[in-house]
Amino acid sequence: MKEIKILLYTSSFLFLLLLALSFNQPSLIFISLFFLFPPTIFLKNKNLTIFFLSCSVSIIYFVIYTFITFYESNSLFLSGGDDEFFYRSSIKLFENGFDIDSQISGINLISSNYIGYLYFNYIIINILDFIPFFDTDILSFRLVKYLITSLIPFFVYKIYQRTVFRLTNKGILILLLFPQLIFFNYSLIRSSYISLLFCLLIYVIVYFKNTKIKYLFVLVIIVITAFF
Repeated sequence: MKEIKILLYTSSFLFLLLLALSFNQPSLIFISLFFLFPPTIFLKNKNLTIFFLSCSVSIIYFVIYTFITFYESNSLFLSGGDDEFFYRSSIKLFENGFDIDSQISGINLISSNYIGYLYFNYIIINILDFIPFFDTDILSFRLVKYLITSLIPFFVYKIYQRTVFRLTNKGILILLLFPQLIFFNYSLIRSSYISLLFCLLIYVIVYFKNTKIKYLFVLVIIVITAFF
């Protein structure tokens, strides 16, 4: 396991460095460091290791997929329109200070059924705006999404701990591939965030003992999911 950790940590850093240099996006390095620091405060030992390994796998997948997509289509956007629509909408809301009258392609964004997701992107951009060299590019958006949804294996692992099943090191390595099995994690549509919210919902149900607090959190998660 130690050799695998070293391999994944080293490979993910080198892959991300290659991507940052290839597209002249040094902010990608700073974004990774920025998002990887807070978990070191709240997660310890094996939980932290699982999260870091998940992030490493995510970054490697993210970089490989970016190069494949770019060289096949000469574009960083997927075909179909949704990917670019969410990106343009989020940027417009950021530039307008989440103006309720903002429109993209004639659609009033505030009245859409995914306004919660756009507002979440708006919050992310405001946070990232403090990072050195930050630029509101599509790669930064996707990298943040990969890092956030890397929490999925952590929650699945914690849920497993409360069951009769036990994960071996090999089982954990298979678990780390879970976010990457969701194809649309690469794009900006909401699928992988919904998966993360579902994992969080099960985690709250399993771990929270106080019934009132438990169902309050369950209600909040359901409402957030509905707005996504």
